[in-house]
Amino acid sequence: TPEGIILSVNRFGADQLGYSPEDLTGRSVLLVFDPADHQTVLDQLILCSQNPYKIFQWEIQKVHQSGGRLWVRETARAVRGENDTLIVLVMCEDITNQKAAEEQRRTTVQTLEALVHMSPLAVMAVDTTGETVTLWNQAAEAMFGWQAEEVLGQPTPFLPSDKREESDRLWAKLLREGSLSGAEFRRTRRDGSPIDLALWATMLRDPRGSVTGTLGFLADVTER
Repeated sequence: TPEGIILSVNRFGADQLGYSPEDLTGRSVLLVFDPADHQTVLDQLILCSQNPYKIFQWEIQKVHQSGGRLWVRETARAVRGENDTLIVLVMCEDITNQKAAEEQRRTTVQTLEALVHMSPLAVMAVDTTGETVTLWNQAAEAMFGWQAEEVLGQPTPFLPSDKREESDRLWAKLLREGSLSGAEFRRTRRDGSPIDLALWATMLRDPRGSVTGTLGFLADVTER
């Protein structure tokens, strides 16, 4: 009902939460939600009731009878039942595994961002043309003298015009082999001083295998 009383539930839905249909019928739907989400659930039911036949969808956690949690994507619509009374039809899809995968990806991204941020090596990425900088970490700022906001979206700043041909050869090798390991060359800092570098680079690809850019790690080997 718009007030949250369960009129009926299929066996699959009840089993999903560790109950029988008889356990749930006639009880408040709030039974299967965390108390912190009760008002949200009631607000969603009211919204559905105020907009009959309009389809709504949201994601929320439900509470299994055992106390465990599962994420569901709920699709709901209010319709007219017997005696023209409003009832809310709700279809629930278990997306717990999807949410776990999303959380794993989020954690992985955070870890990689921290590694890039804290790396003692200069880390930079360029787009598919090999020209435009898309990533420039703090070590790159310290190593070359340009701040990230000056570099992002711009051509690689440390490449002098007389090194263009050499750079093109490295880029061609990277495209051909997919990676570079310890390639050494000389470039120029912002103040005009030379810097000798060792580069480890790899092509970045999307799930279909298409190249989306290049990630490189640069070490200052000038002293050596």
